Amino acid sequence: MKIKITFVVGVVLALTAFATGAIGSSSPPNTLQSADALSPTDQIRSAFPTLASTNSNASDAPEIRHLRESFASTAESNPISSASFANAQPVPISGSDARAWLVPAANRVCAFIPDPVDGYGAGCVTLEDIRAGHGFSLLSNEDRVLALAYVPVGDLAPTVEANGKQVDFKLTGNAAAGVLPPGSTISSDNGELRVGSDPDAVK
Repeated sequence: MKIKITFVVGVVLALTAFATGAIGSSSPPNTLQSADALSPTDQIRSAFPTLASTNSNASDAPEIRHLRESFASTAESNPISSASFANAQPVPISGSDARAWLVPAANRVCAFIPDPVDGYGAGCVTLEDIRAGHGFSLLSNEDRVLALAYVPVGDLAPTVEANGKQVDFKLTGNAAAGVLPPGSTISSDNGELRVGSDPDAVK
């Protein structure tokens, strides 16, 4: 399987992930949630109200279950090990038929970005990380970048520019995501990132 590398800008919480099985719908609903899952804190519920309640869309269940199973062996020291997948919310990716996922993990929010071949890349941030300008997650290959920006309540929708033109970057709930060409610049209320540059190059 191909290795997926994703990173949260400025925060060393990146995880290499492997998909571990095909999506299926025969498992019981309680397999959406890990026994180690931690509910989102009041701070996260307030800043990310889309994550405050469980996902009740039955059609999302197989994909959420597959996502959780893909990260079942994550080390306890990684915030993803306590992610509350029952609260997972999809984030459509502009320029792709795939969806990213936003999942709370106690006082953090985790982004899961699908690899075009298989599996996911993932990383988590606190609200303080986002306010410090580190609220982006990226999954890159040779010619394009799948990018996600966290958008807490009260923030304006992020914008993306490449070669002097605006690039589609769809906002859904508390996150925006899109397929971006290298050299794009993402601008949010909390910082600016040039995609394809040094991951610490946040203004």
